[in-house]
Amino acid sequence: MVIPGWYPSIMEPLNGDFIRNQVHLLREEGYVMDLVYADLNIRYLKNLQLTSGYHLQSDRNGNVDFIISGPFWPKNNIPGFRRWIRKYVQWIEIYFKMRGMPDIIHAHTYLGGIVSSIIKEKYHIPFLVTEHYTGWMDRSISAYHHKVGIESFQNADVITAVSTALQQCLKKKISKEVEVISNFIDTKLFKSSVRKSGDEFSAICIGDLIPRKQVDHAIKSISRLSSKIKLKLAIVGTGPEEGYLKSLVKDLKLESQVFFFGQLRKWEVASLLAKSDVLLHPSKMETFGIVIAEALCCGLPVISYDNSGIQEMSKLPGVHIVQDQELNSFAQMIEYTSNIKQNRQEISLKAQNQLGVKATTHSLDKIYETLLIQDIKRKKEIVR
Repeated sequence: MVIPGWYPSIMEPLNGDFIRNQVHLLREEGYVMDLVYADLNIRYLKNLQLTSGYHLQSDRNGNVDFIISGPFWPKNNIPGFRRWIRKYVQWIEIYFKMRGMPDIIHAHTYLGGIVSSIIKEKYHIPFLVTEHYTGWMDRSISAYHHKVGIESFQNADVITAVSTALQQCLKKKISKEVEVISNFIDTKLFKSSVRKSGDEFSAICIGDLIPRKQVDHAIKSISRLSSKIKLKLAIVGTGPEEGYLKSLVKDLKLESQVFFFGQLRKWEVASLLAKSDVLLHPSKMETFGIVIAEALCCGLPVISYDNSGIQEMSKLPGVHIVQDQELNSFAQMIEYTSNIKQNRQEISLKAQNQLGVKATTHSLDKIYETLLIQDIKRKKEIVR
């Protein structure tokens, strides 16, 4: 059973979409796993036309997504957050009555972990928590959520992090082992394709339009190179900096070179990557960098600042790291990359071997097996 802290919902259809993708990929590999997510949000009060309550969605193998949605107290304060946890647990108990209790739980993020901690305490179900959250590394996590996160980790039977950088960060905070199991990619969707040659060098930048992602560095790099190279930039994503970034494009007179695509579905992202020559990733900090992995699996070279998450892929062909996080260096790397020929098939093959789902299932199998043995022992103790 999966208990995520983030998951796509009616209100936020792209929230934690990478968790949904990974659950679906594991199901395709034959894993039997239901999922329960409580999307309890005060914003439902402003959108009463949206459906409240719960719905069940089954796949062809009988796996179920049990999604709860509806208005609730704000979670950005301690009383509201505690109410959210209690309500999430209550809905899980309703799910238990409908589907029975699972053998083990796989929680995603410390939010799923704290809910799983309470379930473990009441029902003695072992759980694994996988942490993704950048806030542990850039220290943007609030004091109370930090406390809750540490509690969830201490109660977990197994802890995994999606990168070595995040692992090292967590190990400084807790007195338990933290394993590294990277995110994995849908290699049936993100795969090598033949890029039709053209006069323009096509770059793409994908991510939330927020300060941490530094998308303005990609735009300013295009401006600095526009007199040297025929190039264009596709920007995929939305966020609070969208207005500023569009104004920047206008001020730099780049309207004919920089294009905003908004949020795209995964197949649309894959299609756009296939038409591009390079992924630009000027983010300050990442725990992993899923868009980097997706681009590499498509055979696309990547230019990235040294932002922790990129280190998991630093030895793969096609990865170009700008160590100093400086705009001039980033622009110079784009110019360099535009002048060299790179083997897209080789980039894709090596990336898929490291980042595909089959590269990860062996490690997950060992963890799940260990937790299942614990569960069997627990059930024997109950019988006695």
